[in-house]
Amino acid sequence: MMSFLRRMCARCSCSKKASSDAVEVPQDEEVEEVRTDGRAQWASPTEFLLTCVGYSVGLGNVWRFPYLCYKSGGGAFMLPYCLMICFIGMPLLFMEYAFGQYFGVGSLTIFKKVCPMFQGIGIGYVMLNALVCIYYNVIIALSLYYLFASFTAHLPWATCDNGTHLLNTTISELNKTFLNVNRTSATEEYFHQSLEALYGKSELEQSQQGF
Repeated sequence: MMSFLRRMCARCSCSKKASSDAVEVPQDEEVEEVRTDGRAQWASPTEFLLTCVGYSVGLGNVWRFPYLCYKSGGGAFMLPYCLMICFIGMPLLFMEYAFGQYFGVGSLTIFKKVCPMFQGIGIGYVMLNALVCIYYNVIIALSLYYLFASFTAHLPWATCDNGTHLLNTTISELNKTFLNVNRTSATEEYFHQSLEALYGKSELEQSQQGF
């Protein structure tokens, strides 16, 4: 551990020496800053902030988080969530930013530079992101499917009479008493019918049994 700290201090001193040797440019000229160590620089703090936001905010924040918040108790869920963000999420995020800024390499090799035994963390990190991308691509495909379906003048999930054989649906305009029926909305039934048309009935049943 002490040897690792000594190497870190030595690299910091080298980086300070390299930064002192940077080429000075006039203040009134709009030219890109040049460094002798070959590392690129952000054009402005706003560019860095937007890049960090794009790295942190994804489909899970916009689509999955409201559902999980509602399912886990609503407002009572926000207190432990904010605590975990402050004490676990933000420190890990800043640690990734610090490692990336200091070493200037990708996810596969950055943990190897920290410690050779940690190389598997970078490989697992990349594999996990690849699997999450496959999952999110399915959600994006369904969203695009509904987007193009909503361009019609008559929405296919507005009523039961839409040509998709929705047998168990109900609509809000009905004001009658029904006994022993499955009150499924037309929107929910259309969702299941569209999934069956896209993936097939057998695959859909297997996925439902798996969950």
